[in-house]
This record gives sequence, structure tokens and C-alpha cells, in this order.
Amino acid sequence: MARPLHVAVVLPSLSRKRGDYRPLALASDRFGNGVTVLLKSLVMNRQRPSIWPRATGFRKLFAGCVAIWLMIVGSPVAFAGQPLDPDTLPDMTIGLAGVPYYASALPFANVLLLESRGWRFADTGAQVPVSELDTNGFPVALAGRTVFAQPFQNNGLQPAYPVGRYTITWQGDGDVTIASANATLVEGSSALRRRVYVVSAASGSGLRIELTGANAPDHVHHVRVWAPDPADPQQQSLEPPAGTREQQIHPSYIEHLTETPGLFGVIRFMDWGSTNASPQVEWSHRRPPEHAFASGARTYKELITPGTTNSLGDIGVPYERMIETANAAGMDAWICIPHAASDDYVRNLARLFRYGSDQSGAVYTSPQADPYHPPLLGNLRLWVEHSNEIWSGGGAFPQGDWARAQAAALGIPYGEFNGRRAGEIWQIFNEVWRSESGRIIKPAGAFTGNPAYTRQWLDGNIAHDQASPTDTRANVLAVTTYFGQPLVAWAFNERLFMDADLTNPLTDAAILRGADYLLNELVLAGTATGGEREAATGGFGSSNRDLAVEYGLPLVAYEGNSSMYTESVGWYLLDAGDPDLVRIVSQGTPGSVFEFSLANYVAANFPDDTPGNPFDADRLTKFVSALNRHPAFASAYIAHLVLGKSLGLYTHGPFVDAAAWGKFGSWGHKEFQLQSIGYGPGQAAKWQALIDFQVLQSGVNEVGVGSMPTGIAPHMPDDQRLATVLAGQPIDLLIPTAPGDGVTTISMLAGSLPNGIAFSTDPTSAIRLVGTVAADTESRDHRFLVRSVDGDGDADYAVYSIRTVQAGELTQLFRFQLRDTPIGTSSILGIPDAPGIVSATIGAGPGVNNTTAFPFGFLVPGFDSPDLATAIQNEQYLSINMSVEPGYWVDVSNLTLSLGAQNARSFSAALVSDRTGGQVLATWQVNGEAQVEADLGGIVGLQGIACGLEFRVYIYNTTGNVFESFGFSNFGNSPEPEVAVYGSVALGLGCDGGGYDIFEFVSCLAGPGSSTAIGCEGYNLDCDGNIDLADFAVIQSCTNGG
Repeated sequence: MARPLHVAVVLPSLSRKRGDYRPLALASDRFGNGVTVLLKSLVMNRQRPSIWPRATGFRKLFAGCVAIWLMIVGSPVAFAGQPLDPDTLPDMTIGLAGVPYYASALPFANVLLLESRGWRFADTGAQVPVSELDTNGFPVALAGRTVFAQPFQNNGLQPAYPVGRYTITWQGDGDVTIASANATLVEGSSALRRRVYVVSAASGSGLRIELTGANAPDHVHHVRVWAPDPADPQQQSLEPPAGTREQQIHPSYIEHLTETPGLFGVIRFMDWGSTNASPQVEWSHRRPPEHAFASGARTYKELITPGTTNSLGDIGVPYERMIETANAAGMDAWICIPHAASDDYVRNLARLFRYGSDQSGAVYTSPQADPYHPPLLGNLRLWVEHSNEIWSGGGAFPQGDWARAQAAALGIPYGEFNGRRAGEIWQIFNEVWRSESGRIIKPAGAFTGNPAYTRQWLDGNIAHDQASPTDTRANVLAVTTYFGQPLVAWAFNERLFMDADLTNPLTDAAILRGADYLLNELVLAGTATGGEREAATGGFGSSNRDLAVEYGLPLVAYEGNSSMYTESVGWYLLDAGDPDLVRIVSQGTPGSVFEFSLANYVAANFPDDTPGNPFDADRLTKFVSALNRHPAFASAYIAHLVLGKSLGLYTHGPFVDAAAWGKFGSWGHKEFQLQSIGYGPGQAAKWQALIDFQVLQSGVNEVGVGSMPTGIAPHMPDDQRLATVLAGQPIDLLIPTAPGDGVTTISMLAGSLPNGIAFSTDPTSAIRLVGTVAADTESRDHRFLVRSVDGDGDADYAVYSIRTVQAGELTQLFRFQLRDTPIGTSSILGIPDAPGIVSATIGAGPGVNNTTAFPFGFLVPGFDSPDLATAIQNEQYLSINMSVEPGYWVDVSNLTLSLGAQNARSFSAALVSDRTGGQVLATWQVNGEAQVEADLGGIVGLQGIACGLEFRVYIYNTTGNVFESFGFSNFGNSPEPEVAVYGSVALGLGCDGGGYDIFEFVSCLAGPGSSTAIGCEGYNLDCDGNIDLADFAVIQSCTNGG
């Protein structure tokens, strides 16, 4: 029986790989230097001081001293009184989807607001020119013509719209009707300026609202089309009772946002405000609250912002509707200021949210007893962000081009300009809100994939703050947490979408394989990247976390979700390395990935999927959508959210609430507003994942900047591979952990163990993994997420893995990193296996002296050995010694070694190995300083090594009268030395005097009929130049050494 693999993972010093950046919220440059230095010394090194884990009293005393110091020097916020307490930040915000006519949500009781295309002439379909509309978007002179609007047309709602009683009201001379076949007039007339219809069925063509007879001076205006009341849709509408104020937000929409109480704490209105490419500059450009429609480019004014190429003209939902929504939902509001908004615009916006506005939208400048449009409720906070992703540019993001132009005019980096402009905006809000300015959250919008830009932004913002009379410094750092886009490329090149049974997605093997890849190879492996394409666990890189620590800012997400769009599938062909695959999918120009057309590809390969609408019908898009609906996807999403928390993220930012899915992404956490929540067929799995994540994290303390442990926090070893195990082998792994206060609970939250291995904890709080790996377990890494939570909620997180390998299959490619490697130390790059399958050390012969002057180098005296023979005699060499764990063998025939020289006039070198009988494998002749490489080029004598080996580089024929420095390294773009490690078909026997087995596989150096074995001599192999099982088969009776 195979001997169990016993591993005890050594618990390192209590350094934190994810959390405990919490004291840095105090490390502000507003503090005295002494406090700053102390705090940075405690936290920036990412280590607690030696007394920190145990000295609870010290921690409380330290916090108390800081609090007393703050009271002495005063708060830096001029009007607020108290700075932001990060523990008051919510677990999640929710970004609302925009409200075009094809929206998948019904946010408004007045459904006319949902028409984003404006009024169109009934006879031609052309839009009514802006010049013929009043300030609120109603036609002023129709000259007998009829115009129409058509909300709900081709939208994503299911059903397309509510059925039941609709009430139309208006002011002015003319008539407004519903001209749809499924609508029956039951009461009202043009004379009453009110009509009531019963709509019997929903149709994809929407509701056609027609307006006739409108002429100045009293043209038709103030039109309302009130939806059925969900409480009694057949008998009443949402028309407000006489004498009461209108409630424009649909009650079902508020129920949708608050369906799970406490799930979201903030509503981000970026898309409602049509922030990207906003043309607004002056306050008069904004959409007034009485406007006919809530969004659209042509419905109000066509505006072009100076300094941009924008011609979209969309000015978004009236701010009064945003306030109404936040107040009704009881959530903070997060608004995005148009990038080119003037100071006057910003001041009016600050007044609107502070004091409200009258019916026409004129803002109040002081508190009102009964404001027509109320301000944000006093118990809610306002998040104020300058634009959205203003670091971007071009296309739909011209705000970035505008920012670059402004920065260039000032002669400063555009990141610095953006940080300064944000400070100017916050100063205006401070001046308006005064004693209430503590309710303002000031997010620094990070460029998640470019921390250098974010640093510019933060420094520019600090510079403004230092010159400002009020606190204009950001108080949160906002990043994105998108993940999963590499899965689309992988699924495409693996052709999973061709194999999937899309009629049975919950049990389909291809979809399950995709979900496993997402969790195991992307989320838990730390490469689940989104649009910023930065390798990151939790959706954002450690560089962003480090910036939050350095600048003392709590970390939040302004957006996040699975980022899986198939429109750009042509990019993925670059990953395939398969010219046949390129020819299959390319149209027009075979082999050209840049000529790829998704529509043509669908039509050519999947004609049954394109019944006149190939837009989102291709199988790849269907596969990705089915994957996003799967419960196994939800497990990966929850793990992603937890990992964000483990890295110090306070607040996730799911984007968006409800939106239809297609080739441009699966953004909606519901695909339509009324979708039920759960993991069953047709249910909203993403939304359910958010709920399950919040339940999972309930009672768990934050580990981000500004949060202190309640007591002694638990601790686990850092992320690592625990072992590499052959299929069929028993293991018993012990991972010691340090408990916190009270009862500490350790749980495996996500991922998988090899079949046959059980996860448990013992009374000492150690993690134990015990069992026998199933014989049919595939070769792969099994990653799993572990969380340790103590009795008062302090937590620690880690991701561990076990690699399983089938006998004879590739186990691991180890890369030797020889740069900066001191003599006598391991040179393995990456995470070594705990059993030490392969290890390597750097050495030097007696004729070479080590030096610290050259980090990876050694000194060789000048005028030394003139030739190789003398160098060998003088033992003038550098060496690499490698050992192999019993049960494995290695192939080093593709190893590439680099040699560097410093201050050399010229030198010669030769590479030899004990596994090739002293054969010279490579020689170098170098003149002057240089870096040279030796590619061993598949030398068969370096295959099948199980006994260990040594490389020596002999240095000779140096010139000059100074010491020369030499060393191994990998320079420029040269590959790192690579060693392939294989699992054995036999266990327990090596070059140890036991019987001959696969460990003694050696290479045939001569031709057929003559063999000379290197290492363990005397065996007749098949001499085909390959090390494989055929060599072992020809052995009948052999022993080590002959």
C-alpha cells in the first residue's frame, strides 16, 4: 500500500496578506508627523508589531490616544463635525440600468417617461424637431398633424408591460389617446382632458400614445399616462387622487429595489444621469422635472460640449426623480456630475439635493416647509462623483478627451486635473450644505487597471484640499470589481459552446465545465479580470488596495459584475494558436482575425439560431448567458465577492439592477424587473447570489482601511499550494491556524477538494485534509477558499490548493529564477510544493568567491585560468544543484540558462552536467559586458532524471586587472529556466539501492544497438531517443548500478 503523504504547513509570522490595513484610516497627512510615522510603521509593512496580536489593552490604549489627539487638534472637516466612519459604509450599492424605451424595468408610474425617442410624426415617423418643442418637450404647433410616442416597444420586460387600467391626463387644447388594438376606451373624453383605457394584453409593439390638435398658445402639455395600480390593476390606475402631489416612481420599482431589506444601501444613478458623454454645461441644460420624457437625445435639446466630439445629446433623468427614488427606497443617492458642468451648475445641483425645487424645477436656496419636489431625506447621504470613468476617452467616453484637453491647457497631467476638479466640486457642495456636509461621500474614481493615474488623481485632489478652506479631499477610493471575461475566450477556443445542450442548461456538462473553470482557474486563481484586464483576485489588483492603504482611504467599488461580452469574440482567436479554428470562423479573409464578423459567423455555422435576428442568437452568446444563469456560476460570484472583502473592500457595487442580456454583456442582476429570485429555471441567480453573499458575511467584521479588530483576530497561513499528490495516493495534511477571541469557526466557502479528500478542523483550530485521492482524479489544481471567524467577528481568509496528477503526466513546470538569488538558497520561482518535489540551490566552486556587490554575482580573479581544463582543475565554476522528491522524475532538456557579466573585458565559459558524463553542453565567448544564453535544445541526457543533477558553468580566460562579476540570470526577454516535473508510475523506489523502476529512466546517448546509460549504468533501453514507458517495458531484471 502506498505510504500516506504527511505534510505539516508551517505557520509563518503573523503577517497579513489580505486584511489588517485598518489602522491606516488614521494615517492621514492631516495628522502630526509623529502619529503618521507610527501608524505607517505599524501598517505599511503589512505586519502587526510583535505585541499586536495579544495586547488587546495596547490596542485600545492606542486608539484612545488617537481619539484624544483628534479632539485636541479638531476635525479636518470644516462644516461636518465628524469624518466618515468606514464601518457605516454598506455592504453593497446598486447601479440602476438606464431607462431607454427598450428598458427591462418599469421605474415610473407615468409610463410616457419611458419613451426615449421623443415625439414622432404619425404620417412620416420623423422626429419632431427640437425647435418645435417647448421647454418641457411638448409640441407647440402641430398644424393639424398627429404625433405619437411608443413606450414599451421591443423592451425587455416580461410581460412587455402591465395589463389593466391606464389613465391619461393632460392640460391644454387637444386630444391624447392610446391607439393600440389591445386598448379599450372605458371613460373620458378630450373635453375632460382625461381618458381611461383597459389594456387587455401586452404586445411587443408597445403602447402607441397619440397626440393631436396641439397648437399655441394653449398647446397640449403636462401629459401623464398612469400605469395600472399593481394592487388592483383592472379597477384603478396610479393616477394620484385629486388635490395630492404626483408620485412619479412606480411602487413596484421600489419593491424591486427593497425586495430584500438591507441588501443595498446606496443607489448609483450613473446611467440614469446619462453621465457618459453628457453634453451639459450650464444649469439650463438639465432636464426639468416636468419634462415629457425621462431620457433621450432628441427629446429636450441637442447640445455639444465644448472641447469634445460628443453629439449624443442625452441629458438623463431629472434629478428630482433620482431624489424621489432614493427617498422612497430609503437609500443613499450616488450622483455623477457632468464632466463639463460649470460651477453654477454644480451649485444649483447642490441646492437641489439640499433644499429641493418648485414644480417647474427652480431650486430653493433655503429649507422649505412644504417643498414641491422635496430634497434628499436628512437621514440619507449623498455620494458626489465627478463624471464616470473620466480617465477613459473616445467613443462613448468623450469626457476623458475633455479632461485631457483641460489638463493640457493648464500644463498638468490629466489625472491631477481630474483630482483638482473633484475638489472644486466638493468645495461648492460644502459651501451649500455647510453643517450637513458630513453627509457627503466623496469617491475618488480610480482607474482600476492603471494605479499611476489614480495616484495622480489623489495627489491632485490633496493639493486642492490643502489650499481649500473646507475639506475637499476624497474620503473613499472607488474601484471596479469586474471578473470573468477570459472565460469567454477559453470557452470559445475549447468550443464548449458547440458542445453545450442549451435546452438542458442546468445539467449540461459543458456549462458545468465552464462554471468550474470560472471558479477554479479564474476567481480562486486570481486571474478573473474584467474590462481593465488586470490580474486580480476579487476583481481588483493589490496595487489598488495598496493605494487605499497609503492614502488612508476606505476601499469601495463603484461598479462590479461578471464581465462576459461576446461581441468582441474575434479577439479570442488570438489565444487559440490554431489556424484551422481561425479559418472556420473568419469570413471574407481566411486567417484574418480582424475581419471577423459575429453575424456572418452565426449565419455560416448556426443557421438554425438565426431566425431573422442574429444579433444575440449565436450559440456562444447563448452559452455565456446560460452559464451566468447557472447556480454553479453563483458559487463563483459569491467567492469573488468574498475575496473582495478579504482584500479590504467595504462596499461592492453590483452593476446593474435589471437589464436584458446579450452579446454586449450579462449586466442585469435580474434580466427583467419582475423576474423571481432564486436558482431554479428562469430565476435570477445573480440576484440570489448577492443575497447569499450578504448572509454569508453577516456578523463578519471588515478588514479594510479604518477598521480595527474587535479583539485578537484569527490567522491562517498565506495562500499557497499545499501539496502535489498522485492519483490513488493517501494524504494527511495539517494546516495549523491561530484562533481569535472566543470560538473560532473555520469554513471552506468555495472551491473543491480532490475526490476522496475530506475537509475538517480539529480542536486546536488546525485544518486537516485527510483521505485517499480517487484513482480516476484528473491532473489539475483543486483550489478552495477558507475563512476563519472568531467569536467577535474578526476574520481571516486564504485560498489553498492541492494539485493532483495522474501517473506519468506532467505535474508542474517549475521556473528557476536565478536573479538576486544568494548562494546556497532555493531558486524556485513561485509557490513551491510543501513536500519539496523539486528544489534547487546556487553554489560556487572554491575558485570563485561570493560577493554582495553584485546581487546575484560572484568574483573571479583577473588573469585566472587560461582554458577550460585549467578552470576545471582550479574548480572555478558556478553551479546549480537540483534534487527531486521520490515519486517524481524531471525533464530539464528544455532548460535555458543565462549568464551575465559585469566589468568584464572578455571571458569564456562552458556548461557541463553530471548527467551527461561531463559533456560540454554549451560554451560562451564574450567580449565586454554582456548577457548570454545557452539553450540546451532537447538534449536527451537531461530527460528522465529522478536522482538529482548538477550544472556547472566554468569561467576562464578573463581579462582585465579588476575582479569580474558573473552570475546566473534571465535578461531582457529571455525565458526563465524551465523544468518539467512528472509523476511516477511507481512509488517508494528511487536511486536508493532498490530495484530498477521509472526513477532510473535514463537517456540513450548512442544509436540503436548500443546504449550507454548515464546516472544508473548498464541498462538496455529501446534507443528511440524518447523517455517513455516503452523503455521501462524492455527492462526484465535490473538493479541500481548494474
